[in-house]
Amino acid sequence: RCRAVMPQQVTLSFPLTVTEVVALGLHGRERGHTRHPLVMELLNWLGVAHLAQRRYPTLSGGEQQRVQLARVLVQIWQAPQAPLLLLDECTSALDPRWQHQVLHRLHECRQRQFGLLWTVHDLNMAARYADRILLLQEGELVATGTPAQVLTPQRLAAVYGIEVQIIDVQGIPQVVQLGFVSDR
Repeated sequence: RCRAVMPQQVTLSFPLTVTEVVALGLHGRERGHTRHPLVMELLNWLGVAHLAQRRYPTLSGGEQQRVQLARVLVQIWQAPQAPLLLLDECTSALDPRWQHQVLHRLHECRQRQFGLLWTVHDLNMAARYADRILLLQEGELVATGTPAQVLTPQRLAAVYGIEVQIIDVQGIPQVVQLGFVSDR
């Protein structure tokens, strides 16, 4: 009841409705109760309440991702102690607007004392929404710290083989890719 995991991809072939999928995240006797108030609250919170009666397999990839996020959030929304939310590429199928919206919502979860660990390949999203970044290369930890500490041109050249420029935009480092490092 204190941990929820959202894998990068969830395959669901059954013709369940959106509310049925989210209600599967409820605990105990509440599991599957589609009229539980949290189901619609989280669908609204993630901007997919209008899809509540749609069949899950008919949704776009981004819509499915937001529904799955609602499902994992309903698992821990009322946790008795500080919950941990583990997300693998939770914005990979979203357009830029929804990437920001979802990450903004997840950032709000800090007010609920959620611990949040998420993987992302978009360095600018990580810089904007992460408090701390762990930069990995081939499964090994290369650096950890604040976005400004971790996202340096030298480090990104070494890890990704890209030449970048870091621009400060309102105190948030933004990575501008200039090209590939020629010696890789």
